[in-house]
Amino acid sequence: MAAAGAFGLMEAFGVFTGGLGIFSFVQHNFIDYRPQGAGYRFAVGLDGAGPWGNGLSNAGGNLPDIRAFNELGDLLGTTINDKSYCASGRTDCDSEVDFVHQQPTYTLFTANNDAICLAYATVTFPEGSKYGWTGNWAKHCGAPWYYSDIYVPNNKGADKVLCAWMDGNGDQPITGIQVHWPDYDAGFKGNGNSADFYCHHPSALTFHRDHDPWRVHVRRSKRDMFASDPSTETKRVAEAPKDDAKSTEGKHTEGLTERMARDTRLIKSKATSHLATELCASPDSVGPSFVSYHERKFCHMAPKHIYSFCEDVKKGDCWDDAKHEIVHKSEDGPVKRAAVPAVAFNQTLLWGQ
Repeated sequence: MAAAGAFGLMEAFGVFTGGLGIFSFVQHNFIDYRPQGAGYRFAVGLDGAGPWGNGLSNAGGNLPDIRAFNELGDLLGTTINDKSYCASGRTDCDSEVDFVHQQPTYTLFTANNDAICLAYATVTFPEGSKYGWTGNWAKHCGAPWYYSDIYVPNNKGADKVLCAWMDGNGDQPITGIQVHWPDYDAGFKGNGNSADFYCHHPSALTFHRDHDPWRVHVRRSKRDMFASDPSTETKRVAEAPKDDAKSTEGKHTEGLTERMARDTRLIKSKATSHLATELCASPDSVGPSFVSYHERKFCHMAPKHIYSFCEDVKKGDCWDDAKHEIVHKSEDGPVKRAAVPAVAFNQTLLWGQ
């Protein structure tokens, strides 16, 4: 089990472009040990844009609801977080599931109304074991993702972790995330040293796409949690009361991608691992338009189109980083507004300082 000492490291499997790697979580990444329940800590890469171009329902994104299960898939406890908010960049967003005395090896995070992009989630079991999960898995497994300005030490030299989007308000792909914590411990052998294991084994990781998910995938047989791969089944837990605030029945809803296309925030990053070209090229990336100072390029996220800085081109459409505009540059020097829909930003976030 992953039991970190007071000042020790907890190592967790993560995924990078080159395959599996190891993230090293330290004590401040976890909620304090509490024997009467399970403690969860979230780091938020970004909160979402409000519907129809408006602001969020409240400041920040909703923390997900938490359902904790034991190794057999029995429900141990639930915490509803529809009134708990956490803003972009926070790494100390805590939640607890009380009266949990067994090991909650499975957790189902269920999205609430305001979208949130999780950079990482950690858990502290009642007996003190600790585990961690990072949002990098979203990009690798084809779920909505974005960059974050949150750093977790690792053995691959990568810069910041990615974040995984969740949203329960509208037609957004990912409404919940299931994690089997021991499968992310650096001592786990059942993944065959392959990152793809997690994308194809729903008991280890599931990005739920159904409305307000409440089921969990479990492995059929009792086993040592570090054994080789067994088969899985879906465990049907007691259905929670319907949350009318989450219901989209009879409503005309708007998806997260459409909302983000009208996001008036602009992200500018100096991090070398943050690439505007990568963000624009990915069919699964979702979030505000993005400037990479390492590449000197701008990704206009609504059409997923790349523009170079105007200083780097002789002619054509380009990005004026001082004016925050897409402009057209001619060979003889004059610059005018480009023949593309105007972009307007009322908030700029600078990352990687």
